[in-house]
Amino acid sequence: MRFEFVFIALLFYESIKLLFEIACYLMKMEFSYLISFFLFQKLRCLFNDYCI
Repeated sequence: MRFEFVFIALLFYESIKLLFEIACYLMKMEFSYLISFFLFQKLRCLFNDYCI
């Protein structure tokens, strides 16, 4: 097992972990955005006669 292989594997693992954290963060952001959009639609339903 060469040192370069270990370094590349470690780098790959770190990049995958970072991508996973970014995806998790984006999913949380997207989820809160969807909730706020849903609430906004409901408020519009109260003020208008039609619902989308």
